[in-house]
Amino acid sequence: KIAPSFIGIASRAATRRPPLTPAAYIYESITNPALYVVTGFTPAMPQNYPQRHSERELGDIIAYLLTLN
Repeated sequence: KIAPSFIGIASRAATRRPPLTPAAYIYESITNPALYVVTGFTPAMPQNYPQRHSERELGDIIAYLLTLN
């Protein structure tokens, strides 16, 4: 396993880093993946988030992930 499953990510994100909202936690996890690493996993994501996506596109990705409960 490289990372936790996307299934149920919204529920888990709600409790990972209070007081962050699930959306804020997922945003942080994408843009700064080494800031918080889930126990049992190693930091495998690139540490220099490339600006390949606009903020709107990133928002759309996060909105989709929040539906995966």
